[in-house]
Amino acid sequence: MAYIYYFFTLLKGTDDAQSFSGSFFFTKLSFRILFSSASPSLCKKLTSCVMLLRRLAGSSWGAGETTLQTATLALVHSTAEYCTPVWSRSAHTHLIDLSINDALQIVTGCLHPAPADNLPIITGIQPAEIRRNGSTLSLARCAMVPGHLLHSALTCPLSADTRNLKSRHPFVPAAQQLRLSDNNERVGHWMDHQWNVEWANNPLRLHNFIPDTSTHSPE
Repeated sequence: MAYIYYFFTLLKGTDDAQSFSGSFFFTKLSFRILFSSASPSLCKKLTSCVMLLRRLAGSSWGAGETTLQTATLALVHSTAEYCTPVWSRSAHTHLIDLSINDALQIVTGCLHPAPADNLPIITGIQPAEIRRNGSTLSLARCAMVPGHLLHSALTCPLSADTRNLKSRHPFVPAAQQLRLSDNNERVGHWMDHQWNVEWANNPLRLHNFIPDTSTHSPE
């Protein structure tokens, strides 16, 4: 995202980066932007998607499980995962997970007291954290191609003194860490493997009935 800001700053023709402000895909861009200030807008969009999914699952429509799974991926997850490589390491991602859990509860028919960790395995959709890591890994793979905008950042990591933006959890270290577990398989297969390893170490009682995640429905 820092490179997007720099690009827009060059278009504006000013050397004062702090004075830049604009909009991009209906999102206000600024060098002072924080995900904590942008998350309420995203949560409102997710709430609208969840309400639409709730209508689809109502008694008058009566959509099946497969239809609800597809609708959840198309409406909720596609909105919640927009630009995730930028903000996926924020401390405010739990606000997004609340809306995702609401959608998964609609698909499964579970009540609110149901453990949130059980919802992904029941619906057959990878957990939100694993899907966000998959998006980060996908961008990291693209950035390894020479000529990519982020290629120099990943191959020659910037020091803490030369970062474009201050961040507690920047993209480059996270992308390099994910690349260590990358065996160049499809990102979907990588997410399934990570999910299976996480589920194998899950102490929940549901693990006794579902030993692995290989039976989950494909996207």
